[in-house]
Amino acid sequence: MKNKILLLSLVVLFSFAFVTAIPVTDSHQVDITGSTTGETVNLFGVIIQPNLNVSLISVDKTSATTATKVYVWNAVEGLIASADFVGDTATFSSYPILNEGTLYALTVSNEGITPFVVNYAISVPFPISGTNIDYYTGNNEVGFGNWNESYYFDNGSDVLAGIVSVTTEEYVEPPVQQNQVQGLMRFWKFDKLEDTPITGEVTSEPSQTQEISFVTQIINWLKGLFN
Repeated sequence: MKNKILLLSLVVLFSFAFVTAIPVTDSHQVDITGSTTGETVNLFGVIIQPNLNVSLISVDKTSATTATKVYVWNAVEGLIASADFVGDTATFSSYPILNEGTLYALTVSNEGITPFVVNYAISVPFPISGTNIDYYTGNNEVGFGNWNESYYFDNGSDVLAGIVSVTTEEYVEPPVQQNQVQGLMRFWKFDKLEDTPITGEVTSEPSQTQEISFVTQIINWLKGLFN
């Protein structure tokens, strides 16, 4: 019985370990030293294009750029995510998934409170190739709409503003799903399967919360076998 428990534990832990991606920081290496004080409605930034399906972890800005927030937009859904800058880094609490080949605008602003300072560079030689994402073109929205409801894909812009790097990791769907582990337990006819069922629904693309909940249930179930 203990050998079965050990084998199941290894299957679960190794299966989830294999989907752990390595974060990659893509920096455009452009010297953005120009400086301007933006209006409150300005949304400066850059347009990126992922080379594979990725989870967006964080965005870094220049120290002199006084924006308080970064926004992520696409042409179909509009605003899909945002994060607050802590120092020069804005880390997303729930990593949005960016699809391979799709254009996304990353823009910085100060939530419309007061004019803010932003660094910029002009005549940038777009596109700039990276590992997980490419810097596709500039995005320089000047006085266009409201800070909290508008987005603008200026595909002809050679202006890069505010943002210096983007950190992502490859998005990989976990290969081990709840029903697969339950199948293993039924195959091995564990004594306490009926007493300690694993509950919950797993979709084709489980969220990070679902994955953590699933692993927690597996661990608690294994602990229960020794009680």
